[in-house]
Amino acid sequence: MKLVIIVLNKIECLRDVLRRFCDEDLHATILNSTGLAHSLEDDEPHFLASFRMLLDPARKESKTILVMTEKEKIPLIRTILDEETGGWSKPDTGIMCVVNIEEVDK
Repeated sequence: MKLVIIVLNKIECLRDVLRRFCDEDLHATILNSTGLAHSLEDDEPHFLASFRMLLDPARKESKTILVMTEKEKIPLIRTILDEETGGWSKPDTGIMCVVNIEEVDK
Protein backbone atom coordinates (compact mmCIF):
# COMPACT_ATOMS: atom_id res chain seq x y z
CA MET A 1 0.00 0.00 0.00
CA LYS A 2 1.19 3.54 -0.78
CA LEU A 3 0.32 7.01 0.42
CA VAL A 4 0.41 9.63 -2.32
CA ILE A 5 0.91 13.13 -0.94
CA ILE A 6 0.06 15.93 -3.33
CA VAL A 7 0.56 19.59 -2.47
CA LEU A 8 -1.45 21.41 -5.09
CA ASN A 9 -0.57 25.08 -5.40
CA LYS A 10 -2.71 25.51 -8.50
CA ILE A 11 -5.92 25.19 -6.48
CA GLU A 12 -8.12 26.26 -9.38
CA CYS A 13 -7.52 22.71 -10.71
CA LEU A 14 -8.67 20.99 -7.51
CA ARG A 15 -12.28 20.30 -8.50
CA ASP A 16 -11.29 18.77 -11.86
CA VAL A 17 -8.59 16.62 -10.24
CA LEU A 18 -11.06 15.35 -7.63
CA ARG A 19 -13.71 14.58 -10.26
CA ARG A 20 -11.19 12.51 -12.18
CA PHE A 21 -10.15 10.73 -8.98
CA CYS A 22 -13.81 9.87 -8.34
CA ASP A 23 -14.21 8.58 -11.90
CA GLU A 24 -11.29 6.21 -11.24
CA ASP A 25 -12.56 5.18 -7.78
CA LEU A 26 -9.64 6.89 -6.04
CA HIS A 27 -10.53 8.17 -2.58
CA ALA A 28 -8.78 11.20 -1.14
CA THR A 29 -8.60 13.43 1.89
CA ILE A 30 -8.09 17.13 1.21
CA LEU A 31 -6.42 19.47 3.69
CA ASN A 32 -5.95 23.22 3.59
CA SER A 33 -2.24 24.00 3.74
CA THR A 34 0.10 26.96 3.73
CA GLY A 35 3.78 26.98 2.88
CA LEU A 36 6.40 28.03 5.37
CA ALA A 37 7.31 31.23 3.51
CA HIS A 38 3.72 32.47 3.52
CA SER A 39 3.34 31.60 7.19
CA LEU A 40 6.31 33.78 8.06
CA GLU A 41 5.25 36.79 5.96
CA ASP A 42 4.51 38.94 9.00
CA ASP A 43 7.99 38.26 10.39
CA GLU A 44 10.01 39.22 7.30
CA PRO A 45 11.39 42.65 6.54
CA HIS A 46 9.09 44.92 4.52
CA PHE A 47 11.25 44.85 1.38
CA LEU A 48 11.15 41.03 1.24
CA ALA A 49 7.38 40.99 1.66
CA SER A 50 7.03 43.50 -1.18
CA PHE A 51 9.29 41.40 -3.40
CA ARG A 52 7.26 38.26 -2.63
CA MET A 53 4.04 40.08 -3.60
CA LEU A 54 5.56 40.88 -7.01
CA LEU A 55 6.41 37.21 -7.59
CA ASP A 56 3.24 35.60 -6.27
CA PRO A 57 0.60 38.10 -5.19
CA ALA A 58 -2.48 35.89 -5.14
CA ARG A 59 -1.65 32.48 -3.76
CA LYS A 60 -1.72 32.25 0.00
CA GLU A 61 -2.79 28.65 0.43
CA SER A 62 -2.45 25.25 -1.15
CA LYS A 63 -4.44 22.07 -0.93
CA THR A 64 -2.80 18.90 0.31
CA ILE A 65 -4.39 15.78 -1.11
CA LEU A 66 -3.76 12.41 0.54
CA VAL A 67 -4.53 9.25 -1.44
CA MET A 68 -4.01 5.77 -0.05
CA THR A 69 -3.78 3.35 -2.97
CA GLU A 70 -2.09 0.36 -4.55
CA LYS A 71 1.25 0.86 -6.27
CA GLU A 72 -0.33 0.06 -9.64
CA LYS A 73 -2.56 3.16 -9.51
CA ILE A 74 0.29 5.66 -9.07
CA PRO A 75 0.88 6.12 -12.84
CA LEU A 76 -2.85 6.84 -13.23
CA ILE A 77 -2.69 9.48 -10.49
CA ARG A 78 0.32 11.09 -12.23
CA THR A 79 -1.53 11.13 -15.55
CA ILE A 80 -4.62 12.76 -14.01
CA LEU A 81 -2.50 15.41 -12.30
CA ASP A 82 -0.51 16.15 -15.47
CA GLU A 83 -3.65 16.45 -17.59
CA GLU A 84 -5.61 18.58 -15.14
CA THR A 85 -2.81 20.92 -14.03
CA GLY A 86 -0.90 21.24 -17.28
CA GLY A 87 2.06 19.38 -15.76
CA TRP A 88 4.33 19.68 -12.76
CA SER A 89 7.03 21.32 -14.87
CA LYS A 90 5.05 24.57 -14.89
CA PRO A 91 6.06 26.96 -12.09
CA ASP A 92 4.16 26.87 -8.81
CA THR A 93 1.91 23.96 -9.78
CA GLY A 94 2.73 21.73 -6.85
CA ILE A 95 4.57 18.60 -5.82
CA MET A 96 3.76 14.93 -5.42
CA CYS A 97 5.54 12.28 -3.39
CA VAL A 98 4.79 8.66 -2.54
CA VAL A 99 5.57 6.90 0.73
CA ASN A 100 5.15 3.30 1.84
CA ILE A 101 2.44 2.41 4.32
CA GLU A 102 3.44 -0.34 6.73
CA GLU A 103 0.07 -0.91 8.39
CA VAL A 104 -3.51 0.26 8.14
CA ASP A 105 -6.12 -0.05 10.88
CA LYS A 106 -9.75 0.65 10.07
